[in-house]
Amino acid sequence: MKFPSIHSVVKGARQTFFRFFPLAILMAVVGTKYCIRMVYLVDQENESPYWYRNIIATAYLGMLLSIALTVMAEKESLDEE
Repeated sequence: MKFPSIHSVVKGARQTFFRFFPLAILMAVVGTKYCIRMVYLVDQENESPYWYRNIIATAYLGMLLSIALTVMAEKESLDEE
């Protein structure tokens, strides 16, 4: 049995993730950015703005919704075939 190269595995994973889940990846990046900024502000002894928490929660829910809609659309397209 021939094992795939790391290059082909990374290329396939990149194509799959960015083809099926681009919005979920974007939401994860936005949520992570604001989590890191919020931790930095708390570490600097400043109170983090309340809207950071709102952005993080919105990004998380948007990510979950995007994944759920993608899976549902894939299921519907497979049912039609």
